[in-house]
Amino acid sequence: MESEATNPSLDLNEERAGAPIGKDPKRTGRDDKVSRMGTASIPRLIVEFAIPSILGMLVNGAYNVIDSVFLGQAMGEIGLATATVAMPIMTVFMAIAMLVGNGGNALAALRMGEGNRVEAERSLGNTVCLSLVFAVIVAVLMHIPACVNALLGVSGATAEDWEYARSFIQIISLGFVFQCIGMGVNNFIRTAGHPNRALGSMLVGTGANVVLGYLFIIVLDGGMRGAGLATVCSWALSALFVMQFFLKKGSPMPLRRPSLSLDPRIALRVCALGIAPCVTQLGFAVSSMIENNLLVLYGAADALGVDGALAVMRVLSAVGLFTFMPAMGIAMGAQPIVGYNYGARAYGRMKLVLVQAIVLGIAITTPLWATVVLAPDLYAHLFG
Repeated sequence: MESEATNPSLDLNEERAGAPIGKDPKRTGRDDKVSRMGTASIPRLIVEFAIPSILGMLVNGAYNVIDSVFLGQAMGEIGLATATVAMPIMTVFMAIAMLVGNGGNALAALRMGEGNRVEAERSLGNTVCLSLVFAVIVAVLMHIPACVNALLGVSGATAEDWEYARSFIQIISLGFVFQCIGMGVNNFIRTAGHPNRALGSMLVGTGANVVLGYLFIIVLDGGMRGAGLATVCSWALSALFVMQFFLKKGSPMPLRRPSLSLDPRIALRVCALGIAPCVTQLGFAVSSMIENNLLVLYGAADALGVDGALAVMRVLSAVGLFTFMPAMGIAMGAQPIVGYNYGARAYGRMKLVLVQAIVLGIAITTPLWATVVLAPDLYAHLFG
């Protein structure tokens, strides 16, 4: 059976979208950024793609850590307790962003490996469309009192932190589209062969979050509303940085108007490929909800109290997230290389990428685990 890579109709499609790979001297450099995933040294590729991804995930995890530090300093136990209650709901938001972003990126990597540039660009366009659809749904649901109250109830909210958590969740739900673009669509930049640019978009967002978080929470005493506004503004800056890459002239994976039409076939494929990371995140959300309710139940009978118990869990969650993020970063960095080689049917090379990525993950996360076990006070004192 003739493959897509040699299908004459594909060449016609590529000529409509732009010159085929290798036929336009102006595109040669950009195409080499992608094609090297099937030819370059595997250890070098993993380091080149994984290190920026690891730093990016640490930066992304820093959103939660930074907000927790500022809230702990400004509001004490109640601020950390409120952040703990909001965390499962934020994890659900992240699960949706990963469903669309990781799924679309995996599909684009497969199509690039097959040599099907047009379908890769359509995967990008459909991912952006799905992000907008899910963002509208999330924003609407979070402003329906019955819905947001039900979520806060299962997340362990108490009378003391209920209003704080509700206002925070409703604010960040309005900026959820920026999270989908800044975190989900950002993955496509790596697939286009620019892992350092993908890291740059995360650095922009986190830098803004540090400055705005300090301004809104500490200086202006904005509390949870200030934390929500700082988060949304930083997501927006990151999203702008990401979209500029795809909209600029000469982009290696341009976002064209025809690719923005939602195709049910592609949309279902995107969701199918993104379901695994989405379900993993939803599992984290459910376990967090169960933990929070247990903390409310047993914290009331302890000297710490309910808010004290929730505050301690917030510190533990932030530190745990920080130490887990490198492993997720390695997986995200290896994904486009694995997807490209799978699409190119280079299965032996794909397996080598997986093995070497696992070894790198063990080498990086083990020292982090050791610091948590041997020097826990070093982390705890950051939160007040």
